[in-house]
Amino acid sequence: MSIPNILSKKILRVINTRSKERFQKIRVKVFGSDISDEIFLSAISPVGAFGDNAKEYQTTKDFLRSFKERETPQFYLSEKEETISVIKKYFPDSIEKAVNSADRVLHHIFNILGSGDMYLGEKIDWHRDFKTGTRWNPADYCKDIPIVKGDGSDIKVPWELSRFHHLTTLGKAYWFTSEERYVREFIDEINDWIDNNPVYFGVNWSCTMDVAIRITNWILGYYFFKNSKCISDEFLLKFLKSMLAHGRFIRDNLEWSEELTSNHYLSNVTGLIYLGMIFPEFKEASEWREFGVRELMSEMDKQVYEDGVDFESSISYHRLALEFFLYPAILCKLNNIELNEQFWEKLKRMFEFVRYYLKPNGLAPQIGDNDNGRLHIFKERDVLDHSYLSAIGAMLFGQPIGQLDEEAFWIFGNPSLLPFSKGGQRGIKTSSKAFRVAGVYIMRDDSIYMIISSGPNGQKGNGGHCHNDKLGFELNILGEDMIIDTGTFVYTSTPDWRNRFRSTIYHNTVMIDGKEQNRFKKGKLFTLEDDARAKCIKWETTPDYDLFVGEHYGYNRPPLLASPHQGGRKKVWGVIHQRKIYFDKREKKWQIKDRLEGEGEHLIECFYHFPPSVNVKQVSNLEFLISGNKVCVNLRLNPDFNSELQTLNSELRSGWVSPSYGIKVPAVFAVYRLKTRLPVELNFEICQDLQF
Repeated sequence: MSIPNILSKKILRVINTRSKERFQKIRVKVFGSDISDEIFLSAISPVGAFGDNAKEYQTTKDFLRSFKERETPQFYLSEKEETISVIKKYFPDSIEKAVNSADRVLHHIFNILGSGDMYLGEKIDWHRDFKTGTRWNPADYCKDIPIVKGDGSDIKVPWELSRFHHLTTLGKAYWFTSEERYVREFIDEINDWIDNNPVYFGVNWSCTMDVAIRITNWILGYYFFKNSKCISDEFLLKFLKSMLAHGRFIRDNLEWSEELTSNHYLSNVTGLIYLGMIFPEFKEASEWREFGVRELMSEMDKQVYEDGVDFESSISYHRLALEFFLYPAILCKLNNIELNEQFWEKLKRMFEFVRYYLKPNGLAPQIGDNDNGRLHIFKERDVLDHSYLSAIGAMLFGQPIGQLDEEAFWIFGNPSLLPFSKGGQRGIKTSSKAFRVAGVYIMRDDSIYMIISSGPNGQKGNGGHCHNDKLGFELNILGEDMIIDTGTFVYTSTPDWRNRFRSTIYHNTVMIDGKEQNRFKKGKLFTLEDDARAKCIKWETTPDYDLFVGEHYGYNRPPLLASPHQGGRKKVWGVIHQRKIYFDKREKKWQIKDRLEGEGEHLIECFYHFPPSVNVKQVSNLEFLISGNKVCVNLRLNPDFNSELQTLNSELRSGWVSPSYGIKVPAVFAVYRLKTRLPVELNFEICQDLQF
């Protein structure tokens, strides 16, 4: 197809989309968005979506009677009494914790995105960022609501609250105690939310992704409470009408584009599968389900590399995408809906990647963005604790399980027939591994772990959730973090902080002349210029050593950029950074060689970031001592430069680490600063003190 024809099609799509949005806005403002009993009954199919015989319903009462008596479709919550019995056996502490957490929800005390426990009042304001006090007008049309207000508020706070992850907490407490107060809270919150969030109006309809996540958690909550005597016909009808409205909204407002689909569109697909699968009575259900299943397989092909890694260059978004693929796949499996073999094979590889990237302490490294995103949360845990995924993957694919996790049980039921050992790693041991397409390289030897980032910007070069971490790494020894990625902190609330945490200086890599590996785009918080194009040149792993050699071209951008004149000479801006990491498994030490190829004089800065949990002491201008509770390592620059060196100094600087979205804590990082002529090779050594 010719370029003019491609441009014409794009222009036509934009015109059609904008015309559709204008029509939607006029329609809902003039006619409203309420679903009457008549409209609802007209949306019910006289033939079941799964081929079951059904009948015409004359009244909503007739329909609700039939709805409550149905035995299909299947959902993944286990049978209640068996659940309680097995939880008491394997996770006895979980019951008290779940009840205590549910009681906080009853009192409207929430801890969301770094807020700490906050009381939201007797009546929850669903339109408010309760961290800053900013409130969005619930009467505003959803597409007119700006994502960035410029006042420090974070739109993710009301979005996160309205995802309703806490319904699972209420549901667990209800199953454990049979106390109807938890059901009444579920009913009260759903009623209040629907009353105060008319479809297409307010902040909680401005992002289809959050609409989809909300509806999956409402459905999950309903399956906890559906047999309660508190679930009246009046509430159930209101709930089902909202289900219908949510489904129509998602289908009409897909976050899709021909150029790029990401986790947002994947969430939309997940929401449609839930609705189409669980409510086959809706006339639209079969189309939602069939469309969702088709797109789920298509997005697996588009968004997941052949090595099983999500394409967004973020470990935390790999977890989120995995959940978006996982739960609808389980629903399909339970209801005999087939997904192709390629889908299941890639899903299996996604779980394999999790097993390898988990650190010895069970936490995930923070390569790329982390906004705490989840689909369902069956247990409160550290946001970086991805260990439950290993158990889920093993149970799903019939593999031995190192350690059973409560979240896996809620999905699969009684584990008594499955091969697992609650206390240990039965036959499961991970080794060093290269995920070459994603550019993630993992060095391991027993409880010593390093992960290296040397991949693409993700999202087909868009870099939406990528950081300037190329050739950077994290180091964990015996379960203790020694050198870490600093995290994310926030997105839109404070653009300066957003850019700081994704900058080169906030990662364990090298910066040249104060420039970024990938240039930021002005005003664009979810894109990066595709400058670095990092790649691996060599990877070897043996019982005695691991070797990684990679390089990036972020400082060698065509056309070459000229830096300011100095001394009457114009500095040439073409520099290539190559990093070699050699892990000596016998000596427990790492050699890191940074070679900077180019011409002229440049300022080189090498950064190493440390967690707040360790003590860091500068021993000399070349050496730092990092001490944890049971591990001590030396970080040293060897003074064997093969270049004309003008200056060399190092220091500890005050910085920040973000262990979770919305939270930053003080920390320190080491910086080596060298002013020298290129080419130059800098040889660092990280050595574990075996006598510590």
